[in-house]
Amino acid sequence: LISKKFTLCINALWSAKVSVGIMAAITGLAALFLTGPGQQIRVYCIAFGWGIGTGWKYTAERCIVCQIIPEGQDAELMGYYLFAGQILIWLPSLIFTIINEQGVNMRIGIASVGGFFLVTLFAYFLMGPYVEAIQIANENG
Repeated sequence: LISKKFTLCINALWSAKVSVGIMAAITGLAALFLTGPGQQIRVYCIAFGWGIGTGWKYTAERCIVCQIIPEGQDAELMGYYLFAGQILIWLPSLIFTIINEQGVNMRIGIASVGGFFLVTLFAYFLMGPYVEAIQIANENG
């Protein structure tokens, strides 16, 4: 619902940027405020934010990909998008696990996951004009 409203008001790229920024902020807050056991209320608040952010992020990303793929190349480019996502999705978990198994404070491990959101946000800002990409996709389709 949030993703739909934001995407309709502005565009899917800005919706994705905001959602990834929120995910980075919530992950940073988790690293700062989750300090030990017995913090169930804080965990539920953080988990609620992560849930909203994750749903928003996936919806906005799929909308971007579906709009900028030229007609006739849907299957191959959507397949590439899904493949790349599956290849990269394990990396933050692996980094967190390595940090955790080395005995480093878990808060640092959580913060490292937030770094991946910041890299994603940086990559989004490197993208060209969204409306122009949609026009090019429609012309080539």
